[in-house]
Amino acid sequence: MKAYLLTSDNCPPCTSMKEEFADLIQSGEIIEKNLEKEGDEVATLMAKYSAGLPSLLIVAENGDLILSI
Repeated sequence: MKAYLLTSDNCPPCTSMKEEFADLIQSGEIIEKNLEKEGDEVATLMAKYSAGLPSLLIVAENGDLILSI
């Protein structure tokens, strides 16, 4: 299972979510994917899982979406 936090630098709600999950991001339990730094990968995740910004995605090893917040 993997957890991704999709963010953007110019998004106040993204900043709040990054702050809320800072410890889990730092420990590697949540992988932050930033639109400005990893645009293609973030766009792919957003399209695949019908997600916006910010989004916390919990994805099974087989790629199935378990939870999207």
